[in-house]
Amino acid sequence: MQRVRHSKQRDAIKAYLLSTTSHPTAEAVYEQLQNDFPNISLG
Repeated sequence: MQRVRHSKQRDAIKAYLLSTTSHPTAEAVYEQLQNDFPNISLG
């Protein structure tokens, strides 16, 4: 089993998901984080 590498983007996504009580779509996560991470993409 491979380990997942840590990155600032992954940490930000994880923090966002843990901070919300809703079930956000990928688009909602993208829109929330794109200002801090302009190179983030849907994929």
